[in-house]
Amino acid sequence: MKTLGVIGGAGPLASALFYESVVCECYRQKRPVPKMVVLNYPFARGLTEVESSQNSSSNRRAIEGCLATLADAKASVAVLVCNTMHLELRKIDHHGVVCTHIPELVMEEILRQGRRRVLLLASQRTGATDLYHHPDIEIVLPEKQGIIDAVIDRVLEGTLLESDSGQLEELIASHGDAIDGVILGCTDLPVLHHRFPIKTALYREGLKNRETGKEAAPNVQSGVSGRAREHGTSEDRIFEAKLTPAGTDSSVTRGIPIFDSVKIPAQSILRFL
Repeated sequence: MKTLGVIGGAGPLASALFYESVVCECYRQKRPVPKMVVLNYPFARGLTEVESSQNSSSNRRAIEGCLATLADAKASVAVLVCNTMHLELRKIDHHGVVCTHIPELVMEEILRQGRRRVLLLASQRTGATDLYHHPDIEIVLPEKQGIIDAVIDRVLEGTLLESDSGQLEELIASHGDAIDGVILGCTDLPVLHHRFPIKTALYREGLKNRETGKEAAPNVQSGVSGRAREHGTSEDRIFEAKLTPAGTDSSVTRGIPIFDSVKIPAQSILRFL
């Protein structure tokens, strides 16, 4: 079996979740867990255009150095657990290591499920580029990018808030029937989703109830859960969070599918080994 190289550190919790997800997927498939070489590198931030202009060159050199280290460790396949950093991955020598492309794997799954118009929740820089581009898929960008940026920053600080999942639910629901899927296109967002699952049907039904004046269905609470009403509550630091095995977490949470840019690559990468 080939050795898998994992370049983490741009979002340490996302890197840990990717590792866990690979192991759980191996258990699910009843196959041996592969040999893995995991590098946690303290990359400089590059999530916005300003950060990119300041740190792009140094991050590119860092990624190339990580790939050289993985090549020396005999890793033949690698994954960089950060969507935005894939923009730098395009520009460097891979040192003979086959680098899997997270956005391509996610788009492949979207096509497999027959989805055609999906909302992209990602960093500013990812949303402004063609990382998530396919001629047969229309990408919809959210109007309130600031909400997503703030959620990503909190996850990077090790803070997971149930109210943040509530905010993302409201953001998704605001698009109504105009979308048929959601991409968690920053690998830090699946960390939050893994701890506090983002429900995509609950809010849509609730918004319809508020518009028509009808009473909400049982357990819908007029489309707004307690976590959405009480922003800032239910704070979880990472050392308090108990992550369930990724293989048990459905990518569809009572509504349109959520395409998880950590779980999908963890499931797909095994075919390269």
